[in-house]
Amino acid sequence: MNDAVVNVQAAQTFWDKILEGDLETAFTVLHPDVVLHESSGLPFGGVYHGLSGVQALATKTVGNFDMEFLSVDVYADRDTAFAHVRQHWTARTTGIRMTVPVIEIYKTRDGLISEMDVFYQDTKLVYDTWVEAGLALAREATAE
Repeated sequence: MNDAVVNVQAAQTFWDKILEGDLETAFTVLHPDVVLHESSGLPFGGVYHGLSGVQALATKTVGNFDMEFLSVDVYADRDTAFAHVRQHWTARTTGIRMTVPVIEIYKTRDGLISEMDVFYQDTKLVYDTWVEAGLALAREATAE
């Protein structure tokens, strides 16, 4: 099986399991040393290391927002996979809602996602929605 097929399978499995609400299984396609990069301009921005880092980020976002995924398209080539995601976020505290497209770029190693770079089309919208929902701006991830 060629690398692009393995990589798209890892990314597709990751998203299939997220869409099913099964984060535990989604995390099985993440490398134990995975590194996830979120824009430093976001309230939850920074670099998250390892499975515990990704879980901490998920707790911050999913813990504060109900998320509805409108579409997820996954592509891959050699050691890189991409996901184009359209999603609604609704703040649990206020009901404030936003729709935001996201591009996620995944590097893979040994058939597992080893690095994730997440790019929101409108980081100001994400930031403002977070603040309007009255959520803390503290960052716990480590910056590079």
